[in-house]
Parts: sequence; structure tokens; C-alpha cells
Amino acid sequence: MSIKQQGGVFGRNPTFNDVEVEGNLTVDGEQIPAASNIAKLDTANTFTERQTVSGTYSIDSVWTGASSAGVGGAFRAVQDDGAAMASGDRIGYLIWGGAYDGANNIGYNAAISGYASENWTAGARGTEVIIQTTDNGTTARNNRLVVRNTGNVEISRNLVISTSGYGIDFSATAGTGTSELLDDYEEGTWTPVVADASSGGNTASGTFYGHYTKVGNLVTITGSLRDINTSGMTTGNPIYVQGLPYTCSSLTGTVIFTGSVQATTLSFSGFVSGSVADGTSYLRFFDTSSGGGFSTVPLSAITSGTTDIYFTTTYQA
Repeated sequence: MSIKQQGGVFGRNPTFNDVEVEGNLTVDGEQIPAASNIAKLDTANTFTERQTVSGTYSIDSVWTGASSAGVGGAFRAVQDDGAAMASGDRIGYLIWGGAYDGANNIGYNAAISGYASENWTAGARGTEVIIQTTDNGTTARNNRLVVRNTGNVEISRNLVISTSGYGIDFSATAGTGTSELLDDYEEGTWTPVVADASSGGNTASGTFYGHYTKVGNLVTITGSLRDINTSGMTTGNPIYVQGLPYTCSSLTGTVIFTGSVQATTLSFSGFVSGSVADGTSYLRFFDTSSGGGFSTVPLSAITSGTTDIYFTTTYQA
């Protein structure tokens, strides 16, 4: 490498004017790219090599790399303070580009941009910020997150909480609850098991389906038990429905979550409800009579091979 000085004197305390570098220049072990490998933005918003930028944008380019395919980099542009800004004008942006083909053609792959949200006047400088990325197999950037001048945030796709136990925190709202964190939402199916015991035991056959939705710690289940066949079961025992998607929480005091039931060819005296007690993982049916108490519905109330039972219950998991 050689250094050519245009004027000035080399010495103990030299004074330099312009300096030309032939070859590579290494500073603190890091090689500075040759000028031909630094791309900047022209007034048409396209990359060209060593182009003087003019107009209303000042460019701070950090694009680096050799003139070959696959090189990536980024640049930043900021609108001049003195320019008159209208609503919707872009006031500055940071763009990451890739696939530099050696002919100054750069793909814009991701960007963070600031926009004026009103016509700028004295004391009026409304702004918005947009984050954009590109889908696989495409070239067009799409808005992913928009921060409006009101402070509202708009998301174009799903908000994914990647760490368990975190979610949307409503603690800024007034309340006396023990938690204001919404940390779960789930939809799915479950398989009801009709049995003569709370766990294990003898089981019935038939056509059984279950669906559930979980919001926070509240689980809403639906069950469809069709053509229940009780052959080989202890019919004096209560009807247990095992296989709930979540075990009911253990709560202070005696807590029973009760839902609605519709049935055909099922014997009962009052009205039937499906209930889940705290700390359990099964549902039972209860017969409640007017002016009296309630009792579990036994398997003997089922007409084997004929009875259908449909139920919905919400409980806390």
C-alpha cells in the first residue's frame, strides 16, 4: 500500500490535506472497503456506486461488501429539517437490502420508516412509524407493525408470545384482582370417556365428541355423548365423564362449576346439570328437584344403547 499526500509535510506532527490510498487500508485490524464497493442512494431512491446525493434527503450510507451476488447491507436517509412536510411524506427510513448483483440492483428486503401524519407547521409535527418485511418467495415489502400518531399500535399478522407465562398485561387498569395478565388462548378437541368411577373403572361405548376453548384460566367445554352403551358397568354408580382437557383448579372453599344439559331417554325427577368440582378432572351430572336437594345421576338412568346427552360447562383451570 502507498499513501500519496496532496500538499502538506510528513513529520512528527504532520499537517495533511487530501490523502489518496492505493490498495487496501486496514485500521485496527479491520479493512476498510474500497470506494468502488460502497453504494449510496440517488434521488430516484436506487442504489448507484459513488453517486453524489442531492435534493431533500441526506444519506448516511453503511452499505458494504464486494461487487458480487449475495451481499447485503443497510442505509439510512433523513429528511432535511427545512423541507415542507405534508401528511404521508416519508421523513426518514432505515432499509436493509440484499442480493446485490454487481450492477447496482439492490432488493429492498426490510425497512423501518417514519412518516408525517399531518402537514407540518409551527408546533405541528405529527408522525407515524411503520416496520415492513418481505414474505418468503416475494419481493414486495408489507406493513407488519404501525405505530400511529395516537400511540395505537396496529399489527397485520399474529402477535406471538414466544415465552410461556407472558401475555397481555392489563395491570394499568383499575381492579383488585390477583392478576391482570392474559397469558393463554387455545381451541381444541377432547375425548369424553363415560365411566363408573372418577378415574379408571368400567367405561361405556358410543359416539362421543368434545370441544373446548380456553381463555386465560377459563375453560369452556362442550360434550356430545350419543347412543351410550353401559354394558358391563356398575349401573348403581354415578355417571362420570373423564378426559377433561384441563384439571379444575383447587380453590378456597367448595366450588362447583355448573353448566347446561340436554338429554334424551334419560330418567330424572327435577332438572339435570353437568358439574365440575374444583380440584377434579371429571364431570358429573346432577339431578336437582324443586324445593329439595340435588344428587348425582346414576348410570341406571341411562337407557343403554339409546340415551344421548349433550352438555356445556365453563370452569377454572
